[in-house]
Amino acid sequence: MSKMTMTIGCDLSAYATISLPAGTDLSEENLKAIAAQIDEDGEWGGQDIAFVPYWETQSGLRVVRVGPDGEAPIVSDIPVDPGYYDAGQVLAALLRGSQKGDGVQPLVEAGQAYRPIKDVEPKVCHTGFMSTPDGERVQIDFSVRKGATQAEKDLAFFSALCQKVQIDYLELGEIAVAAE
Repeated sequence: MSKMTMTIGCDLSAYATISLPAGTDLSEENLKAIAAQIDEDGEWGGQDIAFVPYWETQSGLRVVRVGPDGEAPIVSDIPVDPGYYDAGQVLAALLRGSQKGDGVQPLVEAGQAYRPIKDVEPKVCHTGFMSTPDGERVQIDFSVRKGATQAEKDLAFFSALCQKVQIDYLELGEIAVAAE
């Protein structure tokens, strides 16, 4: 049997501090350009810049890959500990339209890992109702954990509704808004 290697990973923040010369343009556009240049070049003002990991932000432990050295992995991308970035990535995929799965359900599931109250109690079944402007009543069955907040119920209802209807958006154009 070939020697197997396992790669594990985690997410964390890393920071670098630089000195800006007096008179530097502090506009958001210029500061973004400086940060992008440092990230691309790895230097600023002739000095190498290294991002220092901040280990207190560590999250999202996962098995990245397992397989024989130099060959395709046998298994990959196994979450060990959910990372709070994961829910954001699922939301970004949903907004891009590239999400796999059924409607907003993957987003709901990704968000469940970060609720302050865990699902230790049984789920409660609900029937939600909604009325359209022309008076049509839409009824959707859904379930949430016992003791769920109103926001959790709303999200579960919306998730179930998204499974029953097609949601799309049509851009109508820009409007001018007067500054106050």
